[in-house]
Amino acid sequence: MMTVIFAVIVWAINASGVSESAKAALRFLVIEVGVVLGLVGTILGHGGAEGLSFGPFNPTNSITGIGGLGTGMLWGILMFIGFESVSTLGEEAKSPKRNIPIALFSAVIVIGVFYVLTSYAAAVGFGQSGADAFAADQSPWTTLANKFWGASWALVLTVLASQFANFISGTNAVVRVIFSMGREGILPRILGRTSKRQVPQFALTCYLAFGLVFVLVLGSLTDPLTLYGFAGTILGLGMVVIYILLSISVIRFYRKEHPTEFGIWRHGIIPVATALMMLLPLWGQISPVPAFPNNLAPYIIAIWILIGVGYLMYLKRKKPELVTAMGRVFEEDPSPGESPDGSSAPEPSKATSAVSTTKPKASMEDGRQS
Repeated sequence: MMTVIFAVIVWAINASGVSESAKAALRFLVIEVGVVLGLVGTILGHGGAEGLSFGPFNPTNSITGIGGLGTGMLWGILMFIGFESVSTLGEEAKSPKRNIPIALFSAVIVIGVFYVLTSYAAAVGFGQSGADAFAADQSPWTTLANKFWGASWALVLTVLASQFANFISGTNAVVRVIFSMGREGILPRILGRTSKRQVPQFALTCYLAFGLVFVLVLGSLTDPLTLYGFAGTILGLGMVVIYILLSISVIRFYRKEHPTEFGIWRHGIIPVATALMMLLPLWGQISPVPAFPNNLAPYIIAIWILIGVGYLMYLKRKKPELVTAMGRVFEEDPSPGESPDGSSAPEPSKATSAVSTTKPKASMEDGRQS
């Protein structure tokens, strides 16, 4: 029942528009960060369980060796997923060529510092002698709140706020991708339609309906924490594969499309190093082999990739024009708030579509009429 209530609330918030949903997510985020930083300050102020040290940064303290580091890295990536989702809102942002990169790099820096600080505080909160207990604890922050605050009710509220913030932001990002694919004909075109308020409600409804079926069906077969870990492993592992492919594609893209801009360090060494680094979490899914059902994750990802490649081959054979035009709308049109030559342009009026580029605007108009 709680899952259904969450889904209905998130649907209503996201259906109100990207601006309102972003504000709602930000409010929940402020609550989450404030409470967690308060607990972190308390832990560090007390000197942790056994004093402050650099032990948590020593790789030799991994209780399961190099495989444990790989598993930890996989979950670190899972926790980081979403920083790149800001790019999916480029069509609805003002001056996206300027603001999207600023938001992207700011998110990476702030999130990185926040995670390092909180992870360190959690590790020293348990102490070196409590490393095994830390690894086995399914809700370590609740344990830490009870230990250093004497109560965990504030943390429970924080978890709820965090889930809402993640749910709202994640839904915004995924729905925009589904909408774009529907608009370009890669997915059914009904997903590329919008409401009178320029919100992709068809994509939003379909996505949340799929999510509800996934959670309710699998949730009836196992407990919530096991399902959370299983879904998280699939998502994290899938993103690792995507990051590896993206790193490799950077090399090919600049060598083929922009050879004069190719830099050996920026477009060669760094992408290769990134791809190699991403192999560590893949190894963590092999050695040691995780317990059921997480051990199924690599096979599910492999099957999903094969389905995607098969569908791409089908489109290239039956509808090659779709593959050729894929993403072209983002490359050819000026950004919102800019004229074709890159100079500033007047902001669109309230009656104008939130999508300022020519082709998307036409597509969204067609969606309303259909």
